[in-house]
Amino acid sequence: MLRNIRRWFKQLWQRLFGNSSTSPDVPPPEPPVSLTDAEYEAIFLQLLEWVSKGWGPVRIQGILTERNIRDTDLIPWLQRFGERLQESPTLHEPLVRRLLLLANLNLGELSQVAGEIGRNLGGQPEPPKPNGNNDEAEAWLNQGNEQYMRGDFLDAIASYDQAIKFKPYYHQAWNNRGLALDNLGELEKAIASYDKALEFKPDDHQAWLMAGQAVGKLSQYQLQSPYLLTLHNPILKQWGYNGAITIYAAGLEQCQQDTHPEGWGRLHHFMGRAHYFQGRRDIRNRHLWREAVKEYNLALQTLTPQAYPELHLEVLQDYLKILFAWKATEKAQQIQRDGTDLFNRLLAECKSPAKKQQLERQFASFRQLTVDIIIQSGEPIAALELAEQGKNTCLSWFLDIDQSPTYSEIQQLLTPTTAIVYWHLSPIALHTFLLTPDAETPRLISSNTPQTETQQAIEHLQRFETWLETWNEQYNAYRKTKEQEIADTTWRDNLVQHLTQLQDILNIPAILAILKASQIQHLVLIPHRNLHLLPLHTLFSSYLQKEVRDFTISYLPSAKAGIERQACQTSKVTQPLLCIKHPGNDPKNRLLFADVEAPAVAYLHQGTRIEDRNATKTNVLEQIQTSNGYLHFTCHGEHDFKAPQNSALELQDELLTFAEIQQLKLLPYELVCLSACETGLTSNYTITDEFVGLASAFLAAGTTYVMSTLWSVDDIASALFIIKFYELLKTNLTNPPAALDAAQTWMRTLTYADLIPWCENRANEIADYDHRCRINLKKCCR
Repeated sequence: MLRNIRRWFKQLWQRLFGNSSTSPDVPPPEPPVSLTDAEYEAIFLQLLEWVSKGWGPVRIQGILTERNIRDTDLIPWLQRFGERLQESPTLHEPLVRRLLLLANLNLGELSQVAGEIGRNLGGQPEPPKPNGNNDEAEAWLNQGNEQYMRGDFLDAIASYDQAIKFKPYYHQAWNNRGLALDNLGELEKAIASYDKALEFKPDDHQAWLMAGQAVGKLSQYQLQSPYLLTLHNPILKQWGYNGAITIYAAGLEQCQQDTHPEGWGRLHHFMGRAHYFQGRRDIRNRHLWREAVKEYNLALQTLTPQAYPELHLEVLQDYLKILFAWKATEKAQQIQRDGTDLFNRLLAECKSPAKKQQLERQFASFRQLTVDIIIQSGEPIAALELAEQGKNTCLSWFLDIDQSPTYSEIQQLLTPTTAIVYWHLSPIALHTFLLTPDAETPRLISSNTPQTETQQAIEHLQRFETWLETWNEQYNAYRKTKEQEIADTTWRDNLVQHLTQLQDILNIPAILAILKASQIQHLVLIPHRNLHLLPLHTLFSSYLQKEVRDFTISYLPSAKAGIERQACQTSKVTQPLLCIKHPGNDPKNRLLFADVEAPAVAYLHQGTRIEDRNATKTNVLEQIQTSNGYLHFTCHGEHDFKAPQNSALELQDELLTFAEIQQLKLLPYELVCLSACETGLTSNYTITDEFVGLASAFLAAGTTYVMSTLWSVDDIASALFIIKFYELLKTNLTNPPAALDAAQTWMRTLTYADLIPWCENRANEIADYDHRCRINLKKCCR
């Protein structure tokens, strides 16, 4: 008998709640189910149990939505169920308590009917919840907010927990706690916190928005990596593929248009975004973009330019993405004009420089999308000028950049043997401009897919984003194992494969085909956003292209930076060299082969060395102002993506900051070499506007060339490479880009048989200058 009951209950459970092994991929929505009273009772009692365990309105509504159970069917059954309970003489105290808990969740008519049944059974509404010590709670909340803004998410969570101890029903603390957990990737815990916030304030549209985004992330992770299903099964089974949209819809029931105009508009905006990204992920779902447009138009009803100008602009930014994809140029141009007028008004009315910068960053993609629209209109020169203007706007926040150049001024960078490759990334497209001396207008390089130009640009970006995600994941894994001295070289072993894929995505062969018949010998690469963080020069070399001549290649942060560099170039003295070595005081933080690299570099160019304890900021700054030629740093560097002005090089007593570097007078310096791991980057922070780093500061200070590193490299290989670079710079090549290219080729083709005599020769040459360096250099090839 028990076995039969157990079997029946298992079948009922699978019918009602599904099989846990079933994938929540993209099944079509099922019609509302027709259940018996016994089945409704099983569901409802299970819901009450979850309510007693602290589940909030988001999760309860998710269960009902997932099972296609409508209020129009559930409420009549619940009323009949309540009548039966009143007829029974059995005590219902645990059930009454749970019914009243459900009543407090504000789930519309369901909560109302549950509350009526609970009270009719003799239950008393819970007394008003005490606020606790409001002053203590607010103090902890403020401390948590400060920690959150600094990026100290773990400490912020601890502070929010303290606020909740003093004020358990502090919905703002619960909501902010969810945001911190979200930033740590703890999405399920974040959703539970948002749920609590909504339990105490059901019309908190911010909590609805964040809960929807978190569920959307979980769904996306499952689609990208199906094995994560077992990790996130409860949430994904509850919400499924369209979970975010379901949550936004539930939020709209609580935030009506007349009483919550901002929340109502933002929920429609985010619902439109959810439709847009579903359509973007799969071309078969592009019809959802029409649903997105409907939601954007609804959002604009309350998010008007008069009442909510910034939120209005955010909707317009997303609207433009779809109009560009649809090639609805006329409509896009009208929205672009309206948005530009509103944006300029906001800037004109803003008195705070910091707020102006924040607005520029917030709406950087608006300018980027405008570039796409101008390209679509067949105006490549105007598009390139606007792209350059956007770059220089970002650079001007940290560097002294004045008016952006016109296309004719940009052409001054071209010579009969020089061409420029200029990239532009927007939220929806990736465009490549090629500027050559024989063409009056820039060429737009199409992708190698048989699609329209607009579709090519969209696919360009989508392929690049997918590639970049894989690159970052594998590099981070390699970086961690390198620090822990564990042999995991997946990223390094796959380097050629990764770069070959990137070469195809950016259609480098098309650029090389154009340059093949020309006299171009030097390429200037001007990347945009995340492209700054990649070794783009390798895509044009014989390293990947066997039948292509090698170009000498240099980079610029913008065309304006190149023009200013030309204007301030004087006859630079290439001797002597100033070498600054500081491996750090902590033995664990030392640069292991700095004692090889620094003496060898200084010896080759008869330079001055400032080392270790003498490498104080005072000594370094004094020597920099009295030297010229080459400036070499062998030290640790750090880059701050969120605040580039905080990027710095580590000296003996303190940091040499970005702001201090850009104020230096470096006009006599031909080259600044930053021989430190990742002086170009240190994280996967997404660049929404433009990259500004230590190299930018040195260029702004007046040096001609800056050489820096993109990733963590082997210490021995780095030291040998730098020594070879300076050897070539002295003996064969006076042009730093040419010396760099030759040194890279040497390192790639180097054999052990060639390395041993080279190290022996360098060690013997330096013996009298630095005996310790001679010994260390000999050790490098053992």
